[in-house]
Amino acid sequence: MREIALAKHDLCEITEAVLERGGFFRLKAFGHSMYPFILDGETIVLGPVDHVSITVGAVVLFRSRSGGLSAHRVVAFECETPDSRGKILVQGDEPGNAAEAIEVSRVLGRVLAVERGEKPRITQRGIKGPTAWAAARFRRVARWLAAPGEFFKAIAAGILLFLQRSSVYRSLASRVVRGKVACRIAQVTDGPALARFRGYSRQPGIADPSSEMERDLLMLAPFGDHIIATLRGAIAGSVVVRRFPGKAGLYPDWWLFGLAVRIIFRGAGIGESLVRTALERAVTRGAARVHVLVDSDNYPALNLYAKLGFEPASIPSLDHRIEEEFRGGAKRQVILARCLKPTI
Repeated sequence: MREIALAKHDLCEITEAVLERGGFFRLKAFGHSMYPFILDGETIVLGPVDHVSITVGAVVLFRSRSGGLSAHRVVAFECETPDSRGKILVQGDEPGNAAEAIEVSRVLGRVLAVERGEKPRITQRGIKGPTAWAAARFRRVARWLAAPGEFFKAIAAGILLFLQRSSVYRSLASRVVRGKVACRIAQVTDGPALARFRGYSRQPGIADPSSEMERDLLMLAPFGDHIIATLRGAIAGSVVVRRFPGKAGLYPDWWLFGLAVRIIFRGAGIGESLVRTALERAVTRGAARVHVLVDSDNYPALNLYAKLGFEPASIPSLDHRIEEEFRGGAKRQVILARCLKPTI
């Protein structure tokens, strides 16, 4: 099937017209906000949507404030009923993405499947029945009522995050884990544990989390590596380092993304170890330069990358996209880059 490139305005108009008439649409996705469930450059299959039947967990296509198209997962409702006058909260799956409130009337369609390899992956499996009813009306309160332990976990997490800002806490945490953390390349056999760590099992669009992660690791192998940090045999953090063949204009050289550390281990230097290992691996694979995208208000990450020699960078085509997404209500992001030498 022939691909057609359209201007942003024309693409929005055509997509909306097709979906309003009950048709289906295939669209190439760009960006990493829905990683790992929708990868940059994959094709998504779109279908019409009934605003009243939108469910928590569904992936919907909506018109952004900048006039473009975005596809994110519904995480909650901001109204008693999800009608065209109310709002829903949507959020990208990649760690660190903030939830955004949008009018239901801006939703154009739903993502039915993602075409990856020979078999499309079904993504439209929203939470239904009593669970959706509770989530729509009570959101966090309902979750706490159903599982009181979640309330205390949230309080403990808030206290821990506050403590982790202290240099004394970070120094003590580093001493506790020193010599006990090992960073290495994830293997296919790490699929089940890595799927749990990355949250695959919590996503309604993933029927078999372990198999999905194993496929992701196999598909990544020619282009990069998934680096994991283990502590006493359990995964404490991970990051991906890779290149994007065929997209050199937008994503030149090599890239880091998806850096995540278990909340209880943050501040202990595990993130730094992961990034250093990823840079060493990039050098081994012939990389001369590595980039990363960071939210402009994510000061811990900005400080970490500055410590490791990353500096602000500019990629004109990507700068334009970042600016469009910011005008559409997304967080401001900055591009950082580091030139690599044969040894680090």
